[in-house]
Amino acid sequence: MNSKKGFLLLPGGGMSAWIWEKVIPLLEAPSIAPLYRLEENNVENRKKATIQDCVNYHKQLIDASGLEKVVVVGHSGAGALAAAIAKEITDKICSVIYISANIPKNHSATVDSLPFLLRVINKLAIKSQVNTDSRPMQKNANMIRKYFCNECDQETLEFVLRQEMLSEPLCLALEEYDFDNFPKIQQVYIVLTKDKTQTVAQQKEMMKHLAVVEKREIESDHMVMLSKPGEIANVLNEVLRSA
Repeated sequence: MNSKKGFLLLPGGGMSAWIWEKVIPLLEAPSIAPLYRLEENNVENRKKATIQDCVNYHKQLIDASGLEKVVVVGHSGAGALAAAIAKEITDKICSVIYISANIPKNHSATVDSLPFLLRVINKLAIKSQVNTDSRPMQKNANMIRKYFCNECDQETLEFVLRQEMLSEPLCLALEEYDFDNFPKIQQVYIVLTKDKTQTVAQQKEMMKHLAVVEKREIESDHMVMLSKPGEIANVLNEVLRSA
């Protein structure tokens, strides 16, 4: 495998590089797994940053890695950011993989894709949490168990609950995304058929927002990289080989 090819692995909202720890050893090329969306994940930056600031930070990471071609992988709430990175860094991004990703319609915000009541609740929660760097995942144990790790074994569930849920830059949920003139590159959407955070129908609807035509299905919950690392790694490697 050409060592100049690699992956940029973006964790879902509130999560960090720890979600990829079972997958990275199975990948056939180097990977970049950022801890945060910005170099400094502090209150001031989370409040004032723009989507472009987040894209610029990831561009710096790619440039510093020495990789010439990159497959961007966006899980869950990071799907829209993955698309924004692919649109901006057209000379290096060769493919985008979305994993049960929330992709808003063009010229709308990620939070706008939610039903009205959830949209209102999430806007309030996002704005209140921005002042705290992180909170124990254990505080959301019931939600994690029911919606995120419904197919995970007990050991994996306990691992997830030991982590911290990070606060995100406001822009990633509240700023409108511009997908005009999106580059004609390979896009693959991985549908997780046992995901309780989004139904299969909802995931397929997300594909339409960026006209994604390539689809893979994995019988997994939302945390596929922990519950079925081998299967997700196989898809990532397959896409990299064809890039």
